[in-house]
Formats: sequence, C-alpha cells, structure tokens
Amino acid sequence: MKHLLLFILFLLIYNPSIAQEKELTPAQIKAKERFEAAKQHFLNDEHEHVINYYDSILKKYAYTDLETYKMANESYSKLALINTEDSEAYVNLAEGAYNQALKWFGKMQVEEKWDSLKIEVNQKANLTNTSYTKPDFPGGMTAFYKYIRKELKYPQEAVEMGIEGRVHVTFIVNKDGSIDAINALNAVRGGCTEEAIRVISNASNFIPGKRDGKPVYIRIRIPVLFSLVDEVSEESKSEKRRKRRKKKRG
Repeated sequence: MKHLLLFILFLLIYNPSIAQEKELTPAQIKAKERFEAAKQHFLNDEHEHVINYYDSILKKYAYTDLETYKMANESYSKLALINTEDSEAYVNLAEGAYNQALKWFGKMQVEEKWDSLKIEVNQKANLTNTSYTKPDFPGGMTAFYKYIRKELKYPQEAVEMGIEGRVHVTFIVNKDGSIDAINALNAVRGGCTEEAIRVISNASNFIPGKRDGKPVYIRIRIPVLFSLVDEVSEESKSEKRRKRRKKKRG
C-alpha cells in the first residue's frame, strides 16, 4: 500500500547570526570581487562587460543581486541608444532585466529601491557575512510547518503518474512581513510545482526579519518533497539493512 508523504525542509538563504560575523569562503570572496569589477565596468560605461557578467551569473544561478539587474537594465538601455539598428531588441532586454528583478525581489522592494539604487565600487568590500535576525511566523516556525502540512495536497495527477520530486521554492519576506516574489527554482511535473507555490502564497504574514534592529527584506528558500512511499517496500528495505548490519557484526 502506498502512502503520500509531503515533507518540508526549511532553509534561510541569509543565514542569520546572533553572535559574530562569519568569514566568507574563497568562492564567496571571488564572487564579491567579480561583482565589484562589474560595477567598475558599469561606471566606466563598459556596458558589454556588464552584460557578459550578467549573462554569466544567470547561466549558473536562477537569479542575481538587485544591483546586477539594475546595471543590466541600464546597460541594455544605453546600448539601445548606441546600436540604433538593434535598439528595439536592446530595449526589450532592458525591460526583461527589470521584470526579472520584479519576479525575484517583489514589487514592494523594487519600487522602494530601484530609482534610488546607486552603483558604487567598494574598494574595501566587506568580506564577512552580515548578521540578520531571521523572519518568524506567528506562533513560531513550528506553526508554519503545521500550516504547510495541513494545506499542502499531493496533486492527483502526480499520484496517478507516480511522480515524485523536490520543489525548491524561494520567496521574499517584505519589511512589513508580507510574502512576495514566490518562485520555484526547479519544476516537478504533475502539478507539484504549482501546489508548492500555491500553499506558500496563501500563508499569513511573517514577523519581518531585522538588521540592526530595523526591518529588512529577507529571502527564504524551502525545499518541499513530494514522495509516494510504498509501505511494504520500505519495510523490506529496512529488513535488508538490518540483516546486512547483523552480517557485518557476525
């Protein structure tokens, strides 16, 4: 007999720390240095370099920094003025960069920050992780887990097709605690992706995260596992593991 297993794991993208700041890894330091170099290219009006940086980031990750979307948007816009024959294509790409910023950061955050966002090179880039107080759910994260377990439904299409998988959902907790920019980093067929997004979309507001005592926007990533568990099969596997351990001890 098969049972439906809906398993939820929670991970803060911004790893909160209430103690001291942590040193970044070599890979994180390199990424920060590339970011600073891209900002310098932008300030030097070397817009092709900015676009190359933007494209390279999106080939590796689903989304990037808000500043990078801003630089890409303005670089495409300026290239549209320079390359008049391809101006329409560049204008569309500029609009696309802005729409991606909306998609991944949410309307509230983009509207608040976009126009006033300044691109400045930090010659002494901060190479430590910033400390944050994580967002919380009314009643605690346990209450959030219970909400998802109660509301999440295994899509019938996925059940009938035997589809299983893990949906990685990312969303922004705004400064007022509302949830925005809900996206899946991957797709699981049979309606699983849509179901994971639906449940998160209907969640109550969070208690916002803070930095230096002030509310901030913080991204959260949640892997949601859809699994069809065969009870007999699982028991059989457990029995086999027990026998192997016994054999090794003998």
